[in-house]
Amino acid sequence: MTDQAFDVLRYVGKQWLIAGVGGYGFFTPAAHGIAVMDTMTCNYRGWIADFSMDAMDNVLRLSHATVFLDPAQHDLDNPPLLFDTAYSKEGALCGYSFDANEPLIAFTGGLLIDEWRDDYPASLHVTGVELPFHENVHELIFEDGFLIESYDRTEMVNNFDAATNTSKGRHKRVRQLDGAAQNRLIFRYKDIRFEQIE
Repeated sequence: MTDQAFDVLRYVGKQWLIAGVGGYGFFTPAAHGIAVMDTMTCNYRGWIADFSMDAMDNVLRLSHATVFLDPAQHDLDNPPLLFDTAYSKEGALCGYSFDANEPLIAFTGGLLIDEWRDDYPASLHVTGVELPFHENVHELIFEDGFLIESYDRTEMVNNFDAATNTSKGRHKRVRQLDGAAQNRLIFRYKDIRFEQIE
């Protein structure tokens, strides 16, 4: 089994995986009229994005996105609006890669982010094995793209893992819609709903 690729947020000088999204206004290709196709086992939803947030202004921005499309339905020489670079690969895979000028993402809601671990072996990632503990997990609350609150949820997540017996060995994860990305595979702690956190 291949694990699912996560969106990434660059924040406070670190790289974080976006493990959960709750709210509205988050970036999706569909919001820009772009229909995607699932072409890879590591990305069933058909797109992936990188976001950034400058500590000086606390604004959520899109920095890069790649979407996968049906080449029979799209002209590679004329990418969809917002996308400035096109590339194609053999077969049915067709991708548009977009380096944004970091436009504001007018997102209102919460992100659950998990710090990226450089010592996470790629071989285990491919087989679907998770790290035994999440050492640095935060919840970020936004209003119209501006960060208004942040919370350290590391202890809560590890307590949740321990209570559900997911902290030992292989995580038993589930695939579920999360509002912003359909068919996205996220950690079991997605069951901690934003509205349940004080």
